[in-house]
Amino acid sequence: MNLIEKFEIKSKDVVSFVGSGGKTTTIFLLAKELSNYNNVLIITTTKMLIPKNKDIEFFETAEDVNNYTGKN
Repeated sequence: MNLIEKFEIKSKDVVSFVGSGGKTTTIFLLAKELSNYNNVLIITTTKMLIPKNKDIEFFETAEDVNNYTGKN
């Protein structure tokens, strides 16, 4: 399934996901598709499981960022 076409995503669109069930899977599938065209940034306001997927080049948690800045 091509999520870019399904959701009619265009260049410079911002995509948001809400609700229960399937968000993390869908977010990472869409990010993988979009990464074929450009860089992708995923931001969450809640905890998200750290992916064990080798397709992800860089992953930071809020805790990682706080360790860099010295903030808690």
